[in-house]
Amino acid sequence: MRRAVLASLVLALGLTSAAASAIPVTWTLQGVTFTDGGTASGSFAYDADTNTYSSVNITTTPGSVILTGATLVYVSPGFAPSNDSVLTAASNAADLTGTRAFALFFGSALTNVGGTVSIASGEEASCANSTCSAPTAPNRFTSAGSVSAQTLEIPALSARGLAATALLLAAAALLALRRSL
Repeated sequence: MRRAVLASLVLALGLTSAAASAIPVTWTLQGVTFTDGGTASGSFAYDADTNTYSSVNITTTPGSVILTGATLVYVSPGFAPSNDSVLTAASNAADLTGTRAFALFFGSALTNVGGTVSIASGEEASCANSTCSAPTAPNRFTSAGSVSAQTLEIPALSARGLAATALLLAAAALLALRRSL
């Protein structure tokens, strides 16, 4: 019986110190067009807590400057991704020279909350060097678009709610201990 009481107390203390874990948010391209008439669509996941992009799946269509579309599924090492920019690429080869890439610069920082964020600028081009740190012609720029994400509201107890739950569990454990004596 004392083990059950001890377990209840440990559970009560654990509830008051539980930490939330980060979940990547899926951002979807909306109305992205290029100056040459091509478009971009698709999505990627971003975790603001770890500054990590994943699950990239962006498709571009031909236009008057870039005559073939591309499927971009990798985050390129050309520049370090951040909460307001990312460089995606069609390959993750050791040498990216000539690989199609698409850089996105957001109007504000992406978060784990979701919402809609404008694309301040974007450029699709081929990589000029092995690390894709520079573009080469032909290239085209975005003329419109945004990214949006919806997140589910997960109900959670407030700090007061967690403390009250912990106190109730502790009181129940003490009551059980008194009854067993």
